[in-house]
Order: sequence, then structure tokens, then C-alpha cells
Amino acid sequence: MAKRKNRNGKLSGGYLFFISFILCCPGSAVFALTVYRLGGADLPEPVAEGVEFKQLSWGDVSEKQLGSAEALEIQPGFIAPEYIDPELSLTPPMGSGFTLLSGGEWRRPEALPGWYTQRFAVHILDGDEQTFYSANHNEVFLFDLGRQVYLERIRFFTRQFSNRIIPRFILGSNDGDQRKDGTRLYAAEEYGFSKKKERFDFNVLYDGSGSRIVDLKLPPTPTRRLLFQVFAQGVWEMVDFEIFGRGYVPYSRYTSSVIDLGEKFNLGPLLWAGQEGEDTRVVLRMRSGDDEDPNTYWRRTFRGNEQVPYNAAGTPLTRTQYQRLELTELGDITHDFDNWDAWSSAYDFAALQGPSTADRPRRFVQFDIAFHSTSERGDSLDFVQFAASPPLVTAVRAEITPAEAAADEVTNFIYKLRPQLEPGDPGFDGIIIETPALVDTLTGVESVRLGGEPLDFEIMRIDVRGFALKLNSPIDLERTEELLEIGFRAQVFAYDTPFDGYLFASASPGEVAQSVLEGDADEGVESNTLRVALDQIPQASIQAMRLSSPVFSPNGDGVNDVVRIDYELLNLRGAAPVAIGAYDLAGRRVARLVGDEGGSSGLAHALWDGRNAQGLLVPPGLYSLQLEVEADSGAERSQLLVALVY
Repeated sequence: MAKRKNRNGKLSGGYLFFISFILCCPGSAVFALTVYRLGGADLPEPVAEGVEFKQLSWGDVSEKQLGSAEALEIQPGFIAPEYIDPELSLTPPMGSGFTLLSGGEWRRPEALPGWYTQRFAVHILDGDEQTFYSANHNEVFLFDLGRQVYLERIRFFTRQFSNRIIPRFILGSNDGDQRKDGTRLYAAEEYGFSKKKERFDFNVLYDGSGSRIVDLKLPPTPTRRLLFQVFAQGVWEMVDFEIFGRGYVPYSRYTSSVIDLGEKFNLGPLLWAGQEGEDTRVVLRMRSGDDEDPNTYWRRTFRGNEQVPYNAAGTPLTRTQYQRLELTELGDITHDFDNWDAWSSAYDFAALQGPSTADRPRRFVQFDIAFHSTSERGDSLDFVQFAASPPLVTAVRAEITPAEAAADEVTNFIYKLRPQLEPGDPGFDGIIIETPALVDTLTGVESVRLGGEPLDFEIMRIDVRGFALKLNSPIDLERTEELLEIGFRAQVFAYDTPFDGYLFASASPGEVAQSVLEGDADEGVESNTLRVALDQIPQASIQAMRLSSPVFSPNGDGVNDVVRIDYELLNLRGAAPVAIGAYDLAGRRVARLVGDEGGSSGLAHALWDGRNAQGLLVPPGLYSLQLEVEADSGAERSQLLVALVY
């Protein structure tokens, strides 16, 4: 496959990962699978028997399907931030992003009565240096550039022999970020800005006198709206007003049209390819739902501040109906949490893959991509791809009991599932439980019961991610609504530890596993959750620290050459800095064994071979092995002595 370079001259890192994806391997098992790819039109189709492929285009973005694109270059093979030509004037034409301050309001020139008030726009925004505008009073103009750009230069001038020079003017910049509104220097009285009406909201870029040719070089400034205010007692004139930017726009955004899969599917992990720099960011998110519109529309009833999500006939308000309401009837637009997931957290873009956030079979999918660029670098996204397969069951509820456990001991858990199957559902014979808890590998999964009766099973794996097992009797329509119970032993290390469940069919290993939903699977227990809390919140994050031996001898004979440090961390909130060092009795560090910014709750270990930072064996003697954790409550330390002998 040919490799192309992106606009920054670097190879797209996601292609090597892409071609290793199972669907690109001929001879794979037969799948009931559909692969959707948005973008990447120059890539080959997946090759696998029984796989249907659907190519979606970056260019098929429609406002009617709630899609949008802002400040982007859109190509069949990628999307990327818009690049601003430094020689191209960005001054918007009349009627497109240009307004004047008239009667205390910003108004478009064509909306103002009389020829005089339109003359600036007609003569100055036409790009014709043969026309000019003159005035004998103050004027205030606002240019909306339509997107945020790195503003770099402003140029305007009079006719060649004219002495009608603007005596004083200011330039103000607004980057369009509404979160900053009210914090910019718009309230300075010396500029005549109004604090009460707040018509101005700009940072002042320049305040000074004019000349026949004004050509200001500005530091790259993110700007969406530009203010130009003239202070004059006499007549002044202008032939042209030019605005120049440079490089990639600071912020670009692509929201795909809502993608209709035709029916509900289990959604597999996302794959993507693109480029992201050290000082730039690509923010990729997704959401999924059960209908074609992720929004809820509200209508004002004029009974106080009341808003209702239905029309006058009492049926839910659609987008079309909302757009036909009178202006005074338009209420809020909110997210439809009943039928749609919220936008996911941003994916780790460098990982080139990430799990689908759909927690159940969904019919509709939407993606949102934001580019944060510097003027020198703009990233790109080549494609986003996911697989989808039909549901195995219509629905499945699950809960775990007990819902609380001690952090310092192994607990017996029962994972309860109640699947609901309808005619046509293929059923399942495999279950995956993913959890950061430590599942006991000695006892493994102790039992599986269906409808209260033992069910034969095989353990396919038990590891740090959890476990997977295969049932020797598949769960099909005849066993619908029967309670399936899985008994196992595990130790939890953090409050609210998840135990996520997935169903699969072993005969079709390439299909997307179906997530289980937490809920009331067994009326006899009151858990209704798939998360386990700690019965007591531990006072210390370091629960235990143990050595494989109090004495070790790194003499190269293969016996006791290293010392192993095992430690347990409890209830850390996310990743926390963890460090382990070896110190001599004078307190000097001789070796750094662990320096990890991503320590988390659970069991971990480190090894020391008796060597210092330079790789040399340290002298025999006693050494202190010190563990330090930066927990939310502050730094915690624990230490053990070890003897090094030869």
C-alpha cells in the first residue's frame, strides 16, 4: 500500500496499525459484521468473508442531519485546519461579516437608511483602490472574519496626494470565545466604551495616530472579530481597508452528520489515523443514540418562564416544528439524555484506537473532531472507522453482589445476569468480565449457575484485565429471562471499582461483543450496580509493601540475584506519581527503581539488581527501599531494609 505524506511532510502513523486490524487479514473467520469508515477514501477496503463495508465521506456533512464544518480543508482522504494565505486580504465583503455602530446597535450597512451610511462598505470593502470614503466624524466598524484566525497585519491608506489622514484610531481584537466575554478591556472610558450596554468586548491591539499609509505588523493574535474605531474632528478618508492573517487557524471543528446504521447494532472499538504535534491537539469524541436527533427542543408557553418539550397538540417537538415557531416561542435546545449518550470524553489521539462509548446496541452515531493549531502547524485526521454487528440478545441486565468489599482481603462475588431474548436473537455462549480488581487466579471462576442449576463452563483467560469464560450450553431463546450467576473471587483496591460485562458468541470471535447494562437482574438482592465500593475508606494509600527476601546477592550466579518489591496501593483517584528508590544508610539515593507518573490502585512490583544509576554494583551492606506516593491527601511513604551481600 502506498504511503502518502501529510501536509506537514510526515507519514500518517495510523496506517501501519490499520493494516494489522483483523478485518484486513484474508482468511479470517466469517463475520456478521459491517465496517463503517468515515474518510480515508484512498485506503483499501477491509478483506474478510462476510464483512460488509460502507465508505462514508468527509464531504457529506449536512446541517439537516446536524452536521457542521468550521474553518476546515475537507478532502476525500483527510480533514485539516484551514490555512490562511498571508497575501490574501480577509476583509469581509458588505453584507458578510461587516457591521457599523449606528444608534447604539451594530447594524449591517444594507439595513441602514440612506446612501451616506452605506458608503464606507460600498467603497472600501470592494477591493477597488479607485474608490474612496471620506467622513468628518467619528466612526466605529466591526469585522467578523467568520472563524478565528491568527491576525498578523492591518493595512489601510488614503489617496496618493491626500492629506485627509485619520488623526487617531484604535484596533481591538475578540477571539470569539464567549467564556472570556466581559473580561476584555472593553470598559476603558478613554475609548468611549460603555460599561452598561457592553457593546464592546475587545482587547486593544493598537491605539495611535494615522498616516497616509498605515501598515501595522502585529504579533500573531487569535482573532474572530476586529474592531476599528476612528476619532476625528475634521475630514478623513480611506481608499481600502485590508486584514491579513497567517498560517493555520487556531481552532477548527468538524461535527459529522448523524450516521444512520439502519438498525440497532453492537458498536465496536474506534480506529483512526492522523497527525498530532507536541504543541497542537486533535480532540475526537463520539456519541450514539436510538433516534435521528440527539436534541430535545423546548417551547415557551408564556406562563412565566415555563418551557415544554412538546407542541400545541401535546406531541414531542421536532426540529422542523421548532424552527417554525415564532421567535418569542423559541425555547432552549438541550441534549436528549433519554435516547442518546452524552458526548464521550476526548480519546487519546496518539493511541490510534479507543473503545466505543455505546453501552448498548445503537442505531445512530455521530462524531465530533476539534483541531487546536498553532500558526505554524495544523494537524489532520485521515479517517475514523468502527465495526458493528447485530445484537446477540434484545437486552441484558446485570448486577454484582456484594456491592461493598474490604480492600485488604479477597472477596467472594456473584455476577448476576438476566438476558432477554426474542425470536431471531442468536444468543451467546461466552462472557467477559473486565475489571481493575485482582481476580484470584488460584481459585479462578468457582461456579456458573443458570436458573439455579450448575452449568458447565471453560475458563478462557484470567489476567490483569479480568476473565473470560465459555459456557458449554449456549443461552438461546429457550433460556430467556433465566438468571445466570457467575461466582468468582477477587480483591478490590479502589472505591467504585467497575466490573464491566460483555456477551459474545464463540463461533463468531470477530463480531462485536455486546455490553451488559447494570440493573435489577435478581429481585432477591439490592445491588443493582456493576460497581463495588469499599466498606471502609482506607486512611493510607500504601496498603502493603513486601520484599521477596530480606537478603539478596547480585553475584551473577542466577540465585537470589535481585530483590522484588511488591506493594499495594489503595483508592487512588486516577493516575498518581509513584517513586521507589534505594538509599544507603546515610540517606543518599543510590538507585531509582520506579519513577512512574501513572501509578494506580492495585498490586504492582519493582526489581533491584543491586546496581546504581551508573550501572555499577553498590558495596555490600544495608539499604533502605523507599516507596513514595503522591496521593490526594499528600505524600505518603513506606520503607523496608534489605541486606546486599556477595
